[in-house]
Amino acid sequence: TDNTAAFQACINYYEAHPGDCHVPPGHYLISGSGLTISGSAALIGDTSIGYGTPILAFNPGDPTKTALTIGNVSGYTYAVNLTNIGIAVVNGATAANCIDVLNLSGGDWSGATIGGGVYSGKCTIGLHLEGAGTLHIRQLVVSNQLGTTGTTGVKFDNTGLFPETAVVIDGGDMGYSEDIMFDIKSCAGCAFINGSYEGSGKFFNFDSSSGFSGSSY
Repeated sequence: TDNTAAFQACINYYEAHPGDCHVPPGHYLISGSGLTISGSAALIGDTSIGYGTPILAFNPGDPTKTALTIGNVSGYTYAVNLTNIGIAVVNGATAANCIDVLNLSGGDWSGATIGGGVYSGKCTIGLHLEGAGTLHIRQLVVSNQLGTTGTTGVKFDNTGLFPETAVVIDGGDMGYSEDIMFDIKSCAGCAFINGSYEGSGKFFNFDSSSGFSGSSY
């Protein structure tokens, strides 16, 4: 069953009303252009012993699509929260991004899982930041299946309406086979703490004029 319309309807409702969009444990097929959160909203995965957290299994149709877009290119989006949500790509498929963040100011994420799991598809970029500030990400897991080369785990692209600022990635598990885990053009006052990395790829790649500061991992 394709769940794209149902998820988007839930997101749209809670962008306009108080409350959160809750997702029960399970695997949910998302297709086409994926999901978009363009206003203040929260996508909350409800966990269950024996069932784990919900997984959004993305079937993009073509490799230019993104599973979850947060924000928009023309203006600011404020306070989008994610909790216990997994995003993966169905077997044999490739997506441009698992999560693309566009001009987001403020957010508290916890327990996001990007790529891997029971699905062998890949995201060329796991988490793509194109304008992100005051974003706290706890217990982030980024992984593609072994052998899926040509990928980046987290990219700080500095192409939004404001540069990446005060992004904190606190804890989590990174790696497996990404060619680059963190590809950073610019990020001021950012921190990478309490995490682990597995894999043979390059951990950090810095632009020569990155202006990157305040980091630890």
